[in-house]
Amino acid sequence: MKLIQLTTLAASLFASGVLSHSWAVCVDTVVPNKAELEKNPSSMSNDKETCKGYPRGLPSRPAGSVHSPDWVWESSNYLYDLDNPEVDDKGKAYACRALQRKSTTNLPITKAKPGETILIRYYGNGHSTSNPLYANPQGRDPGVVRVYWAGAPNKEIVYAEDLNEGKWVKGAQQAFEKGAIIEYKESRTGVTITKEGDPNKGQKQKEWKEWANYMAFTIPKDIQTGRHMMVWTWAWSYSHNFKGGDVGPKDGSKYNSNFKNSYSTCFDIEIEGGAKSDGWSTSSPCLHPTY
Repeated sequence: MKLIQLTTLAASLFASGVLSHSWAVCVDTVVPNKAELEKNPSSMSNDKETCKGYPRGLPSRPAGSVHSPDWVWESSNYLYDLDNPEVDDKGKAYACRALQRKSTTNLPITKAKPGETILIRYYGNGHSTSNPLYANPQGRDPGVVRVYWAGAPNKEIVYAEDLNEGKWVKGAQQAFEKGAIIEYKESRTGVTITKEGDPNKGQKQKEWKEWANYMAFTIPKDIQTGRHMMVWTWAWSYSHNFKGGDVGPKDGSKYNSNFKNSYSTCFDIEIEGGAKSDGWSTSSPCLHPTY
């Protein structure tokens, strides 16, 4: 299946009245020719990536496929908008939409070891740059993507209020645009740059293809053996903490509370060779205690 080009994505977005949205489509992505793709983005039309572990609730797809068989369905029924959330009978907002609030087995989940780094694939949907020559909306900072963890095997993050620094996996934050593979072009679109103060104001934006977006995520070293529920988010909206100016760190050095989580995807990881609940490691034949 061919990757959907930005022009097609943009048409779908504007037709639906949605200006921004994203979701994780693969938790454990294998891209053997990633370095080549970064140097030559146009070769993404022949990418060799596969998926070893999927988020919860995705519809069935060909084994190992990263690409959505029905992008429109996923954008309407799978992604979860935390700014317009589903709520319980007391009005509390859920962290995940209904079809992601429990483990699913129709597609493989990620299997990993403590300290292992995996590659999460998510959709950029035209937001992987803040350069007004290409950005949608023009000049808007794309924010950050993050991962949260329930903290123990078979434990759930149920409510959106728990998507906070206390459950953030330390280091699991990166600029939304950092892992993007983008092909820039010199041809112009029909969109005029209107951002005040921009030297290109009045010019037409340039065309580009946003082929793929990746987030490198390292599993906590002290994680226990078993199934762990985690949540990927795109923090796109500015929070009440943000007073303008510098948006703050967009790497994993410090939790950035200037950005508020806007979209989430929930997933499971099956940890092998981690610590047992009694504090003893299962990765060593001598079973040395871990601290």
